[in-house]
Amino acid sequence: MAKRKLSIPSRTKKLIFQEAGSQCAFCDEHDVSALEIHHIIPIEKGGTDYPENLILVCSTCHSKISQYIISPADVDTKKREFLYGSPRQKKNLQAVNSISIDGNVSGGIIANNLRILGKSSTRMNYPIGSIGANLQMKNYVDHLIKRYYDYRKADSGYGAYKHSNKFHHAEIHKSIQSRFKAKTFFVPETRFEEVCSYLKERIDKTILGRTQRSRGISNYSSFDDYVLEHA
Repeated sequence: MAKRKLSIPSRTKKLIFQEAGSQCAFCDEHDVSALEIHHIIPIEKGGTDYPENLILVCSTCHSKISQYIISPADVDTKKREFLYGSPRQKKNLQAVNSISIDGNVSGGIIANNLRILGKSSTRMNYPIGSIGANLQMKNYVDHLIKRYYDYRKADSGYGAYKHSNKFHHAEIHKSIQSRFKAKTFFVPETRFEEVCSYLKERIDKTILGRTQRSRGISNYSSFDDYVLEHA
């Protein structure tokens, strides 16, 4: 079967650009020539051209998503911020004074428009006391979610989900939000072990997970082992 040609309607493209304030969802790149629309669930895996499956990114961050430097969990969380929060407001101020700074700043600066150049961070600001605010906890939850994705993908080789369109990357996050009444990385640190136990249970219930366990092979590292491995 020939691969479906990608053709996102102009109206949908406009909506996605408006949603992100015409800048990359992660690094705030606003050069239109560098911006691209990313399919959160790939077309070949059943994704659609509907707005809820699209997010605006720059070519650099698009590559980071493909390489898992920006995780599927972070992409999903950012999209949810757009869906359930307020759209970004475009900053089109024609400032009388415009200052661009690259490097250290000292002294007082007064300007209508202050722009500080340098590295942008793709890390989101999660509430203090949440799993997302604790880097080790967040990375371990990311690890378990990625393992779950990989095991579900492997299960398709057994024909388990060949005729099912139910599984997609957002599914596990929706389940966590339903169970813990908060988005994945907004769940309090105090419930970290509960979240991990839930994810491990989901991994163990996959076909590959059950097969691995029957052979005495662990499906995931413990939190302590993971921290040591990535210290």
